[in-house]
Amino acid sequence: MSGSFHREVWLHIAKRLPVGTTTRVPHHGDRTARPNLIIGHDAGKYWCYCQSCKRGAVDEKSHVMVTGQVAPAASADLSLPTDMVHIHDLDEFSRSAILALLVAKNVDPLFLPPLLFSEGRRRLLLDTGLGWLGRDTTDASPQKWLTYNHTPFLSDGPARPEAAAVFVEDPFSYYKVAWALRGMADRFQVYCALGTRVRPALALEIAQHSRALAFMDGDKAGAGGAIAARTQFRPYGTRVTPRCAPPGLDPKDMTAQEIRDHVLNT
Repeated sequence: MSGSFHREVWLHIAKRLPVGTTTRVPHHGDRTARPNLIIGHDAGKYWCYCQSCKRGAVDEKSHVMVTGQVAPAASADLSLPTDMVHIHDLDEFSRSAILALLVAKNVDPLFLPPLLFSEGRRRLLLDTGLGWLGRDTTDASPQKWLTYNHTPFLSDGPARPEAAAVFVEDPFSYYKVAWALRGMADRFQVYCALGTRVRPALALEIAQHSRALAFMDGDKAGAGGAIAARTQFRPYGTRVTPRCAPPGLDPKDMTAQEIRDHVLNT
């Protein structure tokens, strides 16, 4: 049989298949017109094999984004990536890998801004409204989060002095805490310090509040940052309560109800 294994013959069929499934079609050039060509979609590859001519082909997913890979050299580049693709436009496996990463971080994409992905940087990109953030997806980069456009901090708008400021250190925690406290804008305003230290731009916002809660991660660095913030804001007259997440947890690791209870019982 003179059937062809050129990619254009079978790859488009494989990409339409759900991960882990196969289909059968006649192999081009097969005079019997029997569905001898098996086409499959596996987690890391597309493949085909003809039972008649005993030949096949494989197309590896070289761009698959999963943790455990080596971070590319461009990962730490502070210029905004030019190859950003909305996650809905990725193939099913890559999109599933991103969603699995978010689930592993106890984050639901429903309360995140639109998500894009840069294959060249292996970073998940978020447009915060105040600038772009890039989150490493390999878990191998020394810089887990990068800020582009000089993003100073995250907040939902100008300071509301009548509300208590709640500030966290991680962007994922920020979005989860903001979602958990939705409907309480008159009582709380959530900020993200993008680290354990409150930098001057954010300090000017928090100083407009009379009360603040340092809701840092439940580790040594988070505890140190929360205590330092209490001292930092004394001259401003802002009373900061250090109340980190439970030991070993980040705010994003807590359920929405646990977050509300943690903040309301302070």
